[in-house]
Parts: sequence; C-alpha cells; structure tokens
Amino acid sequence: MTTSPQLRWVLAFLLVVVFPLSLWWAGSSAKESGLVELRNRGVDKLNLFRFSLQGELERFEFLPRILAQNKDVIELLQKEGGDTAKESMNRYLERFNEISGASDTYIMDRTGLTLAASNWNSPRPFVGRRFEFRPYFQEAMLGKAGRYFALGSTSLRRGFYFSFPVLQEEVVLGVAVVKVSAERLESLLSLERGAVVVTDGKGVIFLSTQPEWVFRTLKPLESEVRQALRESKQYSGAELMPLPIRSEEYHADSLRILTIENPAFIPGEASEEQIRYLVQTSQVPYANWIIHLMADTKPAEEQAIARMVVVGALLGVLVLISGYFYQRRINLLVHLEYQRRTREALEESEANTRSIISRTQAGLITIDANGDIDFFNPTAERLFSYRASEVVGHPFSVLLEEFNEVLLADWLRVAQEVDTAHPESLETVARREDGTTFPVEIAVSAMQRRDGDRFLVTIHDLTERKRAEEALQQAHDALEQRVRHRTADLVQSNRRLQEEIQERKRAEEVLRQAQDELVQAAKLATIGQMSAGVTHELNQPLAAIRSYADNARMLLARERVGDVSVNLDSILELTDRMAEITTTLKTFARKSSGKAVPVSLLEVVDHALAVVASHTKMDGYQIHRNNPGSDVKVMCDSIRLEQVILNLLKNALDAMAGAKRREIYLEIKQENGFGILSIRDTGKGIEEDKLANVFDPFFTTKEVGEGLGLGLSISNGIVRGYHGNLRAANHAGGGCVFTVELPEVPRQEDVVELDRKGVA
Repeated sequence: MTTSPQLRWVLAFLLVVVFPLSLWWAGSSAKESGLVELRNRGVDKLNLFRFSLQGELERFEFLPRILAQNKDVIELLQKEGGDTAKESMNRYLERFNEISGASDTYIMDRTGLTLAASNWNSPRPFVGRRFEFRPYFQEAMLGKAGRYFALGSTSLRRGFYFSFPVLQEEVVLGVAVVKVSAERLESLLSLERGAVVVTDGKGVIFLSTQPEWVFRTLKPLESEVRQALRESKQYSGAELMPLPIRSEEYHADSLRILTIENPAFIPGEASEEQIRYLVQTSQVPYANWIIHLMADTKPAEEQAIARMVVVGALLGVLVLISGYFYQRRINLLVHLEYQRRTREALEESEANTRSIISRTQAGLITIDANGDIDFFNPTAERLFSYRASEVVGHPFSVLLEEFNEVLLADWLRVAQEVDTAHPESLETVARREDGTTFPVEIAVSAMQRRDGDRFLVTIHDLTERKRAEEALQQAHDALEQRVRHRTADLVQSNRRLQEEIQERKRAEEVLRQAQDELVQAAKLATIGQMSAGVTHELNQPLAAIRSYADNARMLLARERVGDVSVNLDSILELTDRMAEITTTLKTFARKSSGKAVPVSLLEVVDHALAVVASHTKMDGYQIHRNNPGSDVKVMCDSIRLEQVILNLLKNALDAMAGAKRREIYLEIKQENGFGILSIRDTGKGIEEDKLANVFDPFFTTKEVGEGLGLGLSISNGIVRGYHGNLRAANHAGGGCVFTVELPEVPRQEDVVELDRKGVA
C-alpha cells in the first residue's frame, strides 16, 4: 500500500514551500521589528549626544572672550613688560587652563606668533610657534569668533579650537585661543554596543568611540577636497582612507544598513570579520557636524534566529506528530495489503505450478528415495509413449538405456549433495515403450516434502539438437575445405604479385637509368651546340698567349727582363681563364649521384650562366639578375639542378633567336619554405592552348628537326623527384616565364626539433 499521488504532492508542497516560507517570514518579521526597536532607541541616544556635545562646546566658547578682555593680555600684545610679562602670562594661562578644563590655552600676535601658552613648560610648547595658516586665526583677525576642529601640528593631538580677537580701540592686537581635547568630547559619546562617529562637512571622521576609525571617511574624497585639506593642514598629513564598507542596504521605514569589513583595521592582517550596523544621523548646528549612531544589528539578527528556531521547532513537532499518526495509518494499510497479496500469491502460485507441470515442454518426473516413479507429467507421456498409470510405481531405470538400479542409487545420492538451484545435468539415451531410443538431457534435484524426500527429474529431448549439431559439423567441414582451397589460391596470387612488384622495380630502375642517360646526353648535346662559342672563348686567349710569348722572346733578346715578367703574368692570367672555362665544362659534363643535399641556388645559377656565357656574348643577349640579400639553399643534386637551369636558359635563348630584344631576367627568392628561381625571356611566348602540354614527352614548339621535345619533360621529372614544382606561364610584358620551386634546407633548430620528436 503506497500513498496516493495527491497526498505526496501535498507533503512535498508543505516541506518545500510552506516550511521554508514560514521560517523566512518568522525570521524577517523578527529582524525588522528588532531593527525598528534599535532605531527607536537610537533616536533618544542621538538627541542626548547632540545636546551633550553642543552644551560642552558652548561651555568653552566664552573662555577666549574673557581672555581677550584681560588687561594683562592686552599689555602683552602691546609688547609692554617684556620677558617678565610673558612669563607671568604663561603661568596665568596654565592656571586658567587647569580651572577651565581646557586642553590648551595660548595668545598669538597679529603675525600668528604664539607669545604665551599654558603648555609653556611641556616638551612641545606652543610658545614661539606660528599658526597663521589656521582658519580659526584668520577668522579672529577679521574680528570674528573662530571655531575649528583639527589635529594639532605641534602637539599631534586632536581638538576643537575656539578663538576670539583681542581688540584695542577696534584694532586687532592678536588672538586668544582655547583648545578642547577630542578625548573630552569623545567621553560624551559612550555607547554599550555599536559605534558613534562624528564627521565634518566633508565626511571625515574626527570623533569616534572606535579609535581606529578616526581620520577615516565614510566615502572616498574627491581630489579637490583632499588638496584643500592638505593645504590647510587640518589633519596634518593623515591618509583619510575610506572605511571598508562592503555593502549598503535600505530597508522599510528608512532603515539604512552598512556592512563593514575588518572593523579593527589591523595593519598587515587580512580579516574576514564583518559587522552590520544600523546607521542613524543627526546634525549638530553649532559646529556643522554630523553625528552617526551605528548600532550593531547583531541583537536583531540573533532575535530573528531565535524566532526561526522556535518556529522551526514548532513546525518540526507538528510534522513529527502528523507523521506519527500518518505512519500508523500507512502501516495498518500496508499490513492489510500484505495479507491480501500473500493470499492471492499463494493461490496464483499453486495454479501456476499446476499449469507449468502440465504444460511445460520438458518432461517432469518425480521419484522417491528408492528410485520408483511417483509422478509422470503429460510431456513425459509424449516423450516415452507411456501413460502415467503404466509407469508410476516402477523403477525409473526402466526408462533409460544405460542405467541400472545401482547407477540410479549413486546418481540420487550425488543429487542430494549438490545445490538444488544448480543441478548437474548429463546426456544419455532414453527408451520408449516400443523399444526405440532417443537422446535426452536429464537433471535431478532433491525435494523435501512432509511425506518423505523426493527427487525431481527434468528431461529434454535432444533429437533436434543432435540433428542440428550434425548439420553444423558438416557445414564446418565444408567451410574448412573451402578455406583450404581459397588459401591456396591466395598464396598463388601473392606469389604472382611479388613477381610483378619485382618486375616493376626492375622497370623503374631501367627507367631511372634511361633518364640519367638522357640527362647526360642532353648535357653533352648542349656542350656540342655551344662548342663554337667555347672555341671562340679559347681562341682569343690562345692568340693573346702567342702574341705575349713572341713579345717576351724579343724582350729577352734585348735583355728587358722586367718587361718579360709582365708578359709572363699576363700569360698566367689567360691560362687561368682558359682553365676556368674547361673546368666549368668538365663539371657540367660529369654524371651526378642523384642524392638530395644542401645546394646553393646562387652558385648553381652562376655555373649555368658560365656555361652559356660565350653564346650570350657572341649573339648579344643581355642577362638581368635579381638576387636576394642572403644565399638560398635548397635540397637537390647540384649537377641535375644545373642541367634543369641550363635547359631553361637554352630554351629562352632559342625563343629569342629572331627577336630584336634579347633579354633574360632571373629572379631568386624565398617563400613559404621554398627556394624559387624564375627565368623570363622576351620572346614571343607559348600559345595558351599549348601551355598545359609543355612538359609532356616529345612535345615541342620548335621546327621539325630542331628538338625532340624531351628537355622540359626531363627537367620536370628532375624537379618533381626532389619534391619541387616546375611551372610555365606567359608574362604580361611579353615572352615566357618558367618558375622552379625546390624545398629549402631545414634550419638547424627545426632539425633538432624533428630529431627530438623522432621524426625522420
């Protein structure tokens, strides 16, 4: 029996909504009433503090007026009597100060110089000091009574200053000043709990029952106000930092709450203490002061917590009482429901047992301790072709082909020792009434009954499963046969594939050798085509050498040895030039290893230009180079790269054979990790529809018999073999431009990083 959904929703509503709202209402109302009570008590205290301060100040206000009328003071300011008069006045002011209860009393002349003071005999006397910067002095010099609160620049003690001008025939001779200590005024502000502060018109706290709050502010001061206070020296360099107010709240009935962190202001220590104050203010018209009564709200909060505890306890008791009676009712209903369900379950179990035994697809047989059949269900009748009446009372072994009475007794003994929830099963052969046999699986478990021990035997016919196992075994054998045939086919195919791979590798090696031979043949052909220019380059030095040699013979005959040395030096220079030409040709003609190594792109271009130099000079070609600021090194083979550049230069020269303007522009640069060389000619260019085919083998734009069309194809293969690109395009200014891009040599730090990561 469970609670109804409606009842559960009611309980959830009471616990989740009503209970918290009740606690919140109780706490809020108690807190508000406590704050109102604090405010009402605070009004009376504020009036008392205001009247006390004002009365105390009025009591001292007339004292400087009395001093200003004293004839000894007037004579002192008129500088009559000299040092004797000053000493007498100091003692008089000392007695005057003791009788009045003032902090300090002193007389200043018109310049602000203190002539006599009550503290003349103290470690920090006012005598001889100037206070002309103080506003109370300035107001008295204007003939008015002065009032001013400040931190003493000499005594370093807070106090309220009363001043009055000393007049003689309406001429101000000086100023009489009486100072009341702040401690005397603060003694009037005693409070049991909380704090009382007094601020000036700028919001600076100068009186407080909390000493650490003095010279703090209720809010940050503007820069102009700070500058004015600094110039007047009213608070003698105090920092005037604001109180650490965490938050400011306004409640009903004009209740203002301030939360102040670390109220003790312990220097260098962090504090998480927070105190909430109910703030009430009152004006002191006499001195333009504002009294702030800051009552600690902790009593109101404690009252709210107490109210919440009481309400929570009452609600808890109510819930417990309600829960007790509700649980009693639930237990009664559950007990009645349990009895009903138990009765129904027993009836249903008996019916199910009878139905299962009668309709189960397994044969169920019960036998007694002697091994005789006690029960035979309908399925067992169908399996063995016996009626129950024909076998009940007979030994169970008559139904099994391989069992006798001894084996049956051992089997039943083992069944008694085995867990009845997991009986062991075995496969055997059963025998029907007509003598035929069939495979079965039997399991036996012990049963305890009031009329004696019994054994339940479960019998499953395995005829269909055996047929399926035989079919599965036949399929498995056929599959294994197919796998063997298929494996043999795969082995044969793999052998043929390996042979094809070896054949392809041999073909690639032959192709690579053919390409190398073509490159070498192209280089030799290029040397042959340039032989006329080379011959011309060599004939000139040879003719000059012959001339220098003949001239040297004549000079030797005339014994002009010095001139002979000059001729020999010239011959040496010419032989060096010839050696340079032949060395360039030999280097160009030799075969390369084909390995990618760091190669200077500038040096390879220089070698290629040296090879075609004779041809360009003879036919009037102009070479323009635009080199980068630093060398560009790429990963390639220098000889193969030189063949590519030479092939592109030769094509450029051929393209400008009949042109009036014969100029070649070479530009070398670095971009995106590639070294780039562009070669531009001023010929007629390549037709747009043929640009895509310029790198195809045997494609040429020359006349028949002038070329095979393999140079660009070989060059493209060389560049791509080193992970580069070779592109052809027509230039907007005329002619064709070929661009070679090859990977730059990795920087040393990149190589180190790759080695560290294990990247090859």
